[in-house]
Amino acid sequence: MHSPPSPAEISGTIETCAKAAVFFADFDISWQAAWQATPYYSDEWSGQLAPDVPGDNLVFNYTYTLPQFLRAIYILLTTIGALDPTSLSYYQPTLRSCLTRLSAVHDTIVSSGIVGTRVPKTSEVGIVGHVPETGFPTVWLTDWFDRRNQLMWPHGDVERYSGASSVASYFFYEIDMDRLDRDTQNNFVRLIQLRIAQQKKALYSQLGLPEARQVINQLRSMTGQPPLADAPYENWSIKEALGIMGLPLAASARSLLSVVKATPPFGGGWEYTPHPDPFSYTWRPGRPLPAGLRGLLAGY
Repeated sequence: MHSPPSPAEISGTIETCAKAAVFFADFDISWQAAWQATPYYSDEWSGQLAPDVPGDNLVFNYTYTLPQFLRAIYILLTTIGALDPTSLSYYQPTLRSCLTRLSAVHDTIVSSGIVGTRVPKTSEVGIVGHVPETGFPTVWLTDWFDRRNQLMWPHGDVERYSGASSVASYFFYEIDMDRLDRDTQNNFVRLIQLRIAQQKKALYSQLGLPEARQVINQLRSMTGQPPLADAPYENWSIKEALGIMGLPLAASARSLLSVVKATPPFGGGWEYTPHPDPFSYTWRPGRPLPAGLRGLLAGY
């Protein structure tokens, strides 16, 4: 039969766990990597989406550190709870250090890490033009293209510090922007921005940041602080969508829905058709709203 651990053994075990958490909380070097050794996102449309090269060649990097830090925090809390719950007050400085570091890491990723791909100008989306060397009187042209990855109309989001990305083709038919009125052209580009904002939230969740936020709130509670008051980053709001679409913030969700449904691809559009010669246009019906927009506008 094993005898229960002595007070010294309990204290030593908890202290070992605390030192592991402090290693991540108090030392900047745990969150840095050499710029050249870190993978970053790059394509021909948006270019390289990476942090600037600092003078000391070290950049913020959390890819491997953040999971280990969260693990160290939970091991510390579990050990205290199992061996000596009354010692929690003694470790308040350690928990506050963990909270400060975890909040800074989370906020850095949100404020400067998660970025959208380059938004095209209306003139870059697609026009019908004349290129003599093709042998055709007119051709459809677009500058919104990632030739390196053979991706038409790339849009999405990138986390600059880790190189994680969620980039895909927006949609494709040979739309002639010159056939759209100015308001519809502008709404088309705003709709791209809305989809990029939507994917930012998906990338935030993909990176595991909702769990990091949960730990932040747990540490805030343990150190006598209220939970974070701002809405979770991954949540949508009608107000946010209205702002992106350039509508008055006092407008209704129904107004937002009517603009979205009237804009290609959800409102349909004329596709440039090179054959038979001479060229013509073919009407393409509107596409269904994607899940994210359907959820945001549910009930309208």
